[in-house]
Order: sequence, then C-alpha cells, then structure tokens
Amino acid sequence: MGIENFTSVGDLQDYVKADDATRYDTVLEGHVRLDVTHSNLEQKWHDLLFSLDMTIGDVKAKLYRHGGTSACAQELFLRRGPGDTILMHDDRLTLRHFGTCSGMGIHIKDNDPHSLSANGGLENVALVQKYEMDDETYDQMKNTVRAQKTVCPSASHKPETARRLNSWSYNYWVPLRFRRAVSEPSLPVASRGPRAASQKLSACSKLPPRP
Repeated sequence: MGIENFTSVGDLQDYVKADDATRYDTVLEGHVRLDVTHSNLEQKWHDLLFSLDMTIGDVKAKLYRHGGTSACAQELFLRRGPGDTILMHDDRLTLRHFGTCSGMGIHIKDNDPHSLSANGGLENVALVQKYEMDDETYDQMKNTVRAQKTVCPSASHKPETARRLNSWSYNYWVPLRFRRAVSEPSLPVASRGPRAASQKLSACSKLPPRP
C-alpha cells in the first residue's frame, strides 16, 4: 500500500500503529525490548533485547558496546512512562527488580568529562580533520592524474596512442556487435552447438584490424 492511498495523516498514523498493541507478543519469555537513549548522542537504539535477570552492571556492559561510554561512567535511568523515571542505582540489582517491561526506555547519562561522545565527538562530521595535500607534495608523487596528464595531455595529440585505442575498440567491440554476420545468421545460437560457437569466435578473432 502506497502513501498516496491515505487521505489524511491520521489514517497513515493509524496504519503504522495498527500492530502496536501486539508488537511485543513474540518477545521471548523472561526478556524485554527497550528503547535506549544517550545524553551525548542524537541517535537512539530501538527495541534492544534484554533479559529481565540481567544485573544493571551487565546492562551497562552491553550498552558500552553501543554508545562507547564505559560502565563506570554510566548512570542508567528507567523511563517507565510519562513523568515516571527512576535511577537504577545499584549495579547488583536486576531489571526485573525495577519492574521493567517491554516498551519502556533506558536513558544513559554519561558522566565522563573526557568522553569521546561529548560535544558531538562521535556524530558531528564537521569536527573530523580533513587531510589536505599541498601542490608541491602532490607534484612529487608518481602515477597521479596530474602526472598522467602531463605525460599524455590528450590521446588525439599522439597518433600512435590513438591508433591503439581505435584498434582495441574495433577488435573487441565491433565483432561482438556483428558476430552473427560471420556465423550462420539463419539459425539461432543455441542450435549451432559448442563447435559452431567456437568457429564463430575464431572468425571474429581473424577479422583484420582497422587501418
């Protein structure tokens, strides 16, 4: 169903949310799916799978592989609903202890003042230093585009190069286009068999080069 089939934004929203009430019915028993956000990152991780018996310490270790914040620098908050957010304060307790259910969210607060993700360090591409090379250094390199242009500015100015290019084009491309002219044009290719195909290729290879 295309988006043009919906008469209003409300109809589209209803279509997208149609299965929301049952989206977690297939989650393994004893597990939950949670959305995760990070204090330093704009990206979000949706429906990550956790075991209810995971300790908060284990959860931090898992989230370290997603956001890069070390476990010791994380504070985890469980968002159970609008206006209901709690700090999961003890690394020895489990998600089950805090009443975690699918559809809730975990927010990571990064307390590392030197975190790699701080101030857009992992997302802002404008902060990436771009490598630049001055013309003098580039001119000293071999096999560059500029070096090739210096040696051979244009094939049209070198008759020998142009002749080779023309010969290559004629010998390899033209026979492929007109190969039926040098074989049996009245029969389909499949009916001639391997021997006929071999003869056809042999005939193509014997065509004289373009003068």
